[in-house]
Amino acid sequence: MSSPAGYFAESLRLYNQLDRIATLLRSELRDTASRHKLTLAQLQALHYLLECNRFSDTPLALAEFYGTTKGTMSATVSVLEEKGMIEKVGDERDGRVVHCRLTEAGRALAIQSFPPISLQRLMIQRVDTSALRRELDQFTDRLQQKTRLRSFGTCTSCRFFQPSESGQPPQCSVFDATLNDEDQAGICREHSPRPAKKR
Repeated sequence: MSSPAGYFAESLRLYNQLDRIATLLRSELRDTASRHKLTLAQLQALHYLLECNRFSDTPLALAEFYGTTKGTMSATVSVLEEKGMIEKVGDERDGRVVHCRLTEAGRALAIQSFPPISLQRLMIQRVDTSALRRELDQFTDRLQQKTRLRSFGTCTSCRFFQPSESGQPPQCSVFDATLNDEDQAGICREHSPRPAKKR
């Protein structure tokens, strides 16, 4: 597969496979959202807020993660607030920044909905996905480098992460903040992949 036509054909096959997988999973999520009188975008926003850390729960971060406009995401956030799924909280340091926090109802629905049941059933059947996940991690990293979009990774793989030293807790050099376990487990808008070590 050295010709341009060969690369195009392989890229098309890969795209079709990934797109089909996304379609199957989103179809199930769309049904779940409909049962709760939500759109798919609104349900996905709840999922993001469940997974992100406290530095990345803003409408702007949501818009960047899902590749939509800030205005569109602000409308999504407003509907979720009206439905009692999230609450808006002002930032302590910057009054212009608003954080979106899940309410108990929003958190319960996000946990109940993700991952989709069909995917959970595959795992129950003990389908080994470890090799697939490693390959997809590498593929995602490379694709993000090509598109130059934010990576939205976690602290321990970020170049701004400062591990604990001399009994001091880990720090984030971007936010100049101490990181707790929840911060480190959540995805972050400011994530910047740590350069690979040279062999």
